[in-house]
Amino acid sequence: MSNWYNVNHALNTFDLRLTTFDLRLLIFDLSLRNAKETIKDIVRKPPMLFPLVALFHVLWFAWTIWDDRHEPFPDVAWLQVLWLAGYTVFWLAACDLRKWGALGYIVLTIIDSSLYLAALNHKIPSDYISTLCLYDGLFSFFLLFYYKRFN
Repeated sequence: MSNWYNVNHALNTFDLRLTTFDLRLLIFDLSLRNAKETIKDIVRKPPMLFPLVALFHVLWFAWTIWDDRHEPFPDVAWLQVLWLAGYTVFWLAACDLRKWGALGYIVLTIIDSSLYLAALNHKIPSDYISTLCLYDGLFSFFLLFYYKRFN
């Protein structure tokens, strides 16, 4: 029984370290660059379309928070904010030409599209689906087209 506990404890510790590493990547390694350089890289490194889509994501995310501000917090309406937060973070990482940002955006789009298709057949409420589902599919094709330039 103690061996099983040690293995389980080791796996939990590994997962915690992995999560900490992922969180460090999620904030674009700001310890190595300052915020001004990060913003300059996000605007200048990718093709011109990427920063415009990033601006679109940030504005839509802010508008969704503003629109749902009167809803109680643990409500289904706040799922839209979570969807857009994920899309915004991953697209900003893709604008910094990070592969994990592009892959995360594509995976999030696949999950969202799967829920969209399930909603058509099973009458799932549209609150569980991102409002930008079809546009995110188009943006994913742009990411796939430029994926070789990412590091």
